[in-house]
Amino acid sequence: MTLPLDVPSFILLITAAMLIGLSKTGIPGIGILPIVMVAFIWESPKESVGIILPILIFCDLFAVTKYYRNVEWKMLLRLFPSVAIGMLPAWWLLGALPDRPFKIGLGILILILLGLEWLRRHFAMDQVPQQLWFTTLMGFLAGFSSTIANAGGPVMTIYLLSFRMPKERFVGTCAWFFFLLNVSKLLPTCNQGIITLSTLSVNLWMIPTALVGVFVGIWLLPWIPQRRFEQIASALTAVAAAMLLVR
Repeated sequence: MTLPLDVPSFILLITAAMLIGLSKTGIPGIGILPIVMVAFIWESPKESVGIILPILIFCDLFAVTKYYRNVEWKMLLRLFPSVAIGMLPAWWLLGALPDRPFKIGLGILILILLGLEWLRRHFAMDQVPQQLWFTTLMGFLAGFSSTIANAGGPVMTIYLLSFRMPKERFVGTCAWFFFLLNVSKLLPTCNQGIITLSTLSVNLWMIPTALVGVFVGIWLLPWIPQRRFEQIASALTAVAAAMLLVR
């Protein structure tokens, strides 16, 4: 794998890096967009994972440092067992499942989950997020989709929005969840040859704009009203699901 030499691909690559940084510290719902952008350059899901994962971890480090006090550890500890279960079949399917059917299925599932979340809020079913089946389902889906395509962001956004937590705690909890999850994926991806010296050389071109996104997100978050933050996160999650369907 080599760095694309044409200008449009290069611009797409560094823009995706900036959006990853922004998603980690300011607007989590935008996180699926750079995944799709990188997929325009590298069609293979394995190659996309190899390019994206190190940048995700790089930006995660800034996010957990900034929001280290804003995290719901009890919520994460409840999620992790089902997340681990979801990761296991994903590692096998990463090499066996065609990319297109997976993306369509994930997009449909995310739209269904968004619809269920709207119904839950509309009918004031506030006990749903506290139930074990809901936590288990969301943890499994987050672990599975994150492992196979770095696409766990929309699932986690829906889960955290259901608790209506303050935006700083939302971002902090999301940051720590994905930092721990992404680090756990690092060794297996290296062992499978998904991350190589070639992919890391591409990452070097992405780091500067990723940093720009990180600091723009940190600056932007305090200016976004809580209600607007939730609306933006939900809307971008729906857009992400639609992008999975058409790409």
